[in-house]
Amino acid sequence: TPFNEFHRDHLQRRIRDVPHRLLTDHHEVFTFDFCGTPIRNATREFPVTIHSDGTCHGVVYWFRLFLDAETFIDGGPHEPRSHWMQAIQLFQTPMAVKTDDVLILQAWHNRQLLSFSIAGMT
Repeated sequence: TPFNEFHRDHLQRRIRDVPHRLLTDHHEVFTFDFCGTPIRNATREFPVTIHSDGTCHGVVYWFRLFLDAETFIDGGPHEPRSHWMQAIQLFQTPMAVKTDDVLILQAWHNRQLLSFSIAGMT
């Protein structure tokens, strides 16, 4: 944790190459239509249920880009042939969590940056 002061809060890694354990299922956070109406800044809160005890250090996120209704590029860690890295946002202070805890995450974007914070816990 003290070392967190000296690095950026966002990293890029292929998390399949880094020892880790996911504590929640994945969730769709934002959807963008690049051929539709202009994309506006947005904030969203959503619950995520913890499925195993552990320490939450941050959020791992990636994209899925649909080229048409059936064809897409997936930058997720579950794609073994993908060369894409995942983004990792580390929280300033890691948080101990237990199975069935529900974290309320807040996500925001300004069309250039995406960021997450913990808005609460139930």
